[in-house]
Amino acid sequence: ASTLMACPAMETERLMLNALASVKSLRFSGEDLLLYGSGKEPVMRLQKRFEVVPVADLNGDWTIVAVEGAALPAGMESVPALNLNMTENRVSGNSGCNRLAGEIRRDATVDNSLSFVNVGSTRMACPDMDTENRVLSALNSVRLYGMLDNGHLALMDEGGTIVLELQRSK
Repeated sequence: ASTLMACPAMETERLMLNALASVKSLRFSGEDLLLYGSGKEPVMRLQKRFEVVPVADLNGDWTIVAVEGAALPAGMESVPALNLNMTENRVSGNSGCNRLAGEIRRDATVDNSLSFVNVGSTRMACPDMDTENRVLSALNSVRLYGMLDNGHLALMDEGGTIVLELQRSK
């Protein structure tokens, strides 16, 4: 089943849905999942996007390196950063200029669930309010986490889209 929205790449969607409908078996090949129809060649290869790590691995200081897939502007006076305290379920840090703090919540039924609630921030007028607003908006949409191959922490929205990419601070 799928939604019935008209999308720019309908041919790609049609090919993907047809391939999925033809799957008769699957097997792992290294980190990839291969889906087979009735032939000997796979009809689809799926690659793991991220690794689910223990929540304790999230503890510590992280620098935000990308918001909604876009790298942060070079030369920022104060780079947005978060401190995740998974023991106390608290988040603190800055969104580029203003300080922020809030709660961390997890859904016990989803291994990699993570959301930020009751996040408040100072209200200074900053030279780059666009980055400030994008960081705060992204924080509000976080529902999941995963560790990327490059060691960065991906914070994702409900649909699995990466909204924040963080790098462990040195």
